[in-house]
Amino acid sequence: MRVVIVSCVYPPEPVTSAVTSKSLAQMLSAGGNQVTVLAPFPNRPQGSIYPGYTRCLWATEQSKDGFKIIRCFGTLSKRSRMISRFVENLSFGIMSGLALLFVRRPDVIYANTWPIFAAGILMFVAALRRIPVALSVQDLYPESLLNQERIAFDSSMANLIRHADRAIATQASALLLPAQTFVDVYQGSRRIPAGRIHWIPNWTHSAMLETDSSQDGCRTALGIPLDSFVYAYSGNIGIAAGLDRVIAEIARRADVRELFLVAGSGSTLSACEQSARNCRGGKIVFHTRYPESETPTVLKAADVLLLPTFGEQAFASLPSKLIWYMLAARPILAVASPESELGQVIRSVNCGWVVSRIEELNSALDAVSATPLPELARLGEAGRRFAQKHFTDRAALPHLDAILRQVARQGSVRFSRSFTCNPG
Repeated sequence: MRVVIVSCVYPPEPVTSAVTSKSLAQMLSAGGNQVTVLAPFPNRPQGSIYPGYTRCLWATEQSKDGFKIIRCFGTLSKRSRMISRFVENLSFGIMSGLALLFVRRPDVIYANTWPIFAAGILMFVAALRRIPVALSVQDLYPESLLNQERIAFDSSMANLIRHADRAIATQASALLLPAQTFVDVYQGSRRIPAGRIHWIPNWTHSAMLETDSSQDGCRTALGIPLDSFVYAYSGNIGIAAGLDRVIAEIARRADVRELFLVAGSGSTLSACEQSARNCRGGKIVFHTRYPESETPTVLKAADVLLLPTFGEQAFASLPSKLIWYMLAARPILAVASPESELGQVIRSVNCGWVVSRIEELNSALDAVSATPLPELARLGEAGRRFAQKHFTDRAALPHLDAILRQVARQGSVRFSRSFTCNPG
């Protein structure tokens, strides 16, 4: 089977969906399939090209795992602004679409690309070449923009994006959705047949489970007292998390035992650092631009992991950091609607706490800090067991491989109206 993977993020970028694209490529290549990856030059999350890469229109590299990677030009977005994100989205869509025109025709495309513009260009090229597409949807649009208050609910832009998203989803031979709430949206307002929808949670490497669980090494390296009660946030520091508002709440707390570790980088990092300057006693420690390999160690330096979301963002995406948090065997304190997928997972697994509003955070922190250590350990272990079963490559890749093979056999929706497959 010949497979093209179009991925808008890709290692060495430390993003969960970059990891999923690479692990899929490795699995398919190891199984004797011919794999080509179309990806941008690595620049996330800082929005600057990584050392060792020189940006050009296209550059080809050979993976040590036996597949080809074609790096495609795209503009950079150093800040999370609508115009820079739009240009980044469109430029990668155009360049990856042109690359797709000239590669040897694959049997199937796995698309993990930017929504609407890049995805629309990809679907157009795939239709021209009659290539079936399995489309991975990581965020709901326009819902994500609405929840971040970037556009108005009743605006013509929101309606246009909604119609475009439905058209793209209709063209896909299979939709791969990471959350049950996404399934409800696409079956409901998008009116996509249930037979083309698959629930495929995001995943990460099973090796995450095998890391040393000691807290002391990371705490010592960052100057964190070993007897502190540490809350940690790890990952992209962007608008969707609303972490600057969390820090503003934390700044008023007086518990000298508590310490908050913010590990990562992103568009709102400077706003978070500004908020932290108002904190008493330097209780917020920032650890930025660390390699992905350090993530397990950073997470396990915590007693409790923080997972805030901005507004109603939890209804439009399921934060991929949830996977890493659960595998780290640490309880989670989330700021999200209890009815969201994120809230439902944490409550049903019983691996932490969920508060619906940022104003409730301080009361929740009081309760969490008073929780006995054995209970914290029990909550963390419950999350780890659930993630091991559902959120690792061992759980997801065989299912995804079967879907891609069926899509390749059945062909494009546009040219094969009889396409059916059982929902995952």
